[in-house]
Amino acid sequence: MTLFILNPFAAVRKRLGMILAVFAISIACGLLGILMAFVFAPRQALQANRISRLPIMNAADVESAAAGDEILITGVLVDNDPLLDGSDLVAYTEEVWEVTVPDDTQEDSAKPRGTWKRTRTVVPKLLLELKGELVQ
Repeated sequence: MTLFILNPFAAVRKRLGMILAVFAISIACGLLGILMAFVFAPRQALQANRISRLPIMNAADVESAAAGDEILITGVLVDNDPLLDGSDLVAYTEEVWEVTVPDDTQEDSAKPRGTWKRTRTVVPKLLLELKGELVQ
């Protein structure tokens, strides 16, 4: 007989709980949208504005720029073939992970340890062709 007795308050309570959950998720999405629109987007706009105001430079301007100056150039690397087979890397550093294994005389809890050791650094001339002129 208890199967046919309906509790309308339990059904209303479940529906209200779902409505409140959807409302909370909607508020969170709205706040995240406000954060993105008014905090993150202006920072990107300021960065884009700063980049767009950098002067257009030719090869002579690039070579005369002092260390630490901000420059913006577009060019193509020339005479720099990839130095590793199967890779497009032109300048790179090779490192090897050297592992030190504890000997048998040490306690059993000793674990192997390791460090990175630089084996080779390759930096070719890195010639950049900028509007027909070469810049290093």
